[in-house]
Order: sequence, then structure tokens, then C-alpha cells
Amino acid sequence: MYAYRIQSVTTLAALSDLFSGDLQTEERWLLLGVEWHSREPRLRVGKASLAQSQLVTADVVPNVARASARVCCGWYDVSKPDLHVTCDAWRPARTGQCEQCARREGFRSVHLATELSKDISHHVQRYLSQPHLLYIATFPGGTTKVGTVAAERVPARLDEQGPVAAAYVAEASDGFVVRRAEAELASALSLPKVVRTARKIAGLRESVKPNASRKILAELLDNSAALLQRTVEAAGAVHINPPRPWSVPASTAAAFDETPVQLATGQFSGRVAGLAGSLVISRPVAGKPARCIDVGALRGRPLLDRPEEVDVRQTLF
Repeated sequence: MYAYRIQSVTTLAALSDLFSGDLQTEERWLLLGVEWHSREPRLRVGKASLAQSQLVTADVVPNVARASARVCCGWYDVSKPDLHVTCDAWRPARTGQCEQCARREGFRSVHLATELSKDISHHVQRYLSQPHLLYIATFPGGTTKVGTVAAERVPARLDEQGPVAAAYVAEASDGFVVRRAEAELASALSLPKVVRTARKIAGLRESVKPNASRKILAELLDNSAALLQRTVEAAGAVHINPPRPWSVPASTAAAFDETPVQLATGQFSGRVAGLAGSLVISRPVAGKPARCIDVGALRGRPLLDRPEEVDVRQTLF
């Protein structure tokens, strides 16, 4: 098992000299996903024969060998920000993460954690023992959700999700308290705790109007201020009044400027206009609208040094 902190960031194009050879997964760089650091999106790539991963700038639309089976993208030690751990065997993984790495990461247990349990791993317990915040976020298309984030991951956690507007509404001494507050607030306001990628993409297929989204969020916060305060304080959290706004990073604002977008179909490559979370939005070419590519659906496959026939419709829904 190998762990890597953030290394020097290069470009995807700069790795092209390493793409030579056959399509054997162990001899090629793999696309492992999107991360946000210092308000900028980065692609994480890995090479099985080197047992390592590194970050590259998201400057070009990543092309992958879609016919290749997906392999495990490893896991993150949630108690240590930016610590990515590669899979010790690069096992086949239909969803991009094998069961062994999912257990090591333990993040599934984080979502259910409202009290200390022997089933929660030590590194997850360390993560949950730190201060957390509760937020409400509005996404393209108007869908609004409630969520939680460790204080040390502000603002990266929301950057990773790609909302149009968001605000932190409560803070708690640990992750157990904030998740109780999240559950109570989601119930009280009839808000989901998850917005699926398909719904985010549907919102991007319409023109994103940031002012309208900010208005949706502001009206919700104003109309439910008293209920919000009662709910989070009853769960043991501290109400943030007024709510603390999250700002849209430049790359996401640039992505919203290109909406409405179309799904990338057929042979496609190009430069990146911006990212909304893990959704890559390409720059328009020759009068054609911008395209949307879900990197999350591509991770775990080998990167190519050439465009290939691409039809992402079946991976997006």
C-alpha cells in the first residue's frame, strides 16, 4: 500500500510521453478522479506499475479507453487532508473502488455516524472528532440540499460538488453532532442530503442563472430562520447567524457561463472551459455548444493519447 500527498502539479499533455506502448492497464496512466485544491480543480492520475498517483491540471478533456475494465482508484485517509492511498493490487472495480479499499476508507460509515461506534475505524473516528459545519446548497436547476463538512475542508468540500450558491448555517464540536443536526434539518425543511449527478447534469443543460439560485437559497434561509435555529440547537450545534456564504470558484463560474451544455457524444476532445464539481465543461468549438463530461463515470480506466469514439450518455444516467 502506498500513500501520496500532493506532488508538483503538471499538465495532462505533459504525461503524453508516458502513454506510449500497448493498452495494458499496468503500463498506462489511469484516470482516478477530480480533486479541488486551493479553489482549483485537478485530475488525479495513477500508474499501476509505479504504484503511485499524482495531480495534473484539468486543461484538456480527458480521453480514456472506455472498453477497458475499470480498476480500483484507491482510497482517501479522511483524517489527513489530501492523503490519497493507491489500491495495493489495482483490483478490478465496477464502481471505481474495490471492497477492500472501501473498507479501509470507511467513508460509508461516516454518512451514518451520529454516535461513536466500534464499527467506525480509527482514522474515521479522528476525522469525526474535529469541528464540523452544516451547510445548505442550491445546484443548477434549483435543487437544494443540506450537507456537512469538516472545518478543515472548507471550502474544498463544496467546490467538489459544484453548487451555484451555498451557505454555512451551523457549526458543531464534532462530526457526530453535526450529522444529528443534518438529519433533523433535512427532515424539518424537507430537503435531500444528496443531489445525484444526473440531476446536476440536467441543471447544466439549462442556462445557469446564478442570481436566481442565490435568490432561491436566500429566501429559504429567510423563511426558515427560526425553524433552522431551533432545529440545529436542539441537536447540539451552534447556529451561524447570519449564515456564512460560500463563494463560487472561478473555474465553476466559467463552467456556468457556458451553459446550456450538451452531452458529449461521438468522437470528442477539446480544451476545458471549467469544472462544476467533477463535471468537465468543454470550450465551445465552431459555433457548437459546450459539452459536459462526467469524470466520475470515467475514473479507473486508462488515459489515451488520442481522441476516441465517445458516447457518454449511458454513463451519465
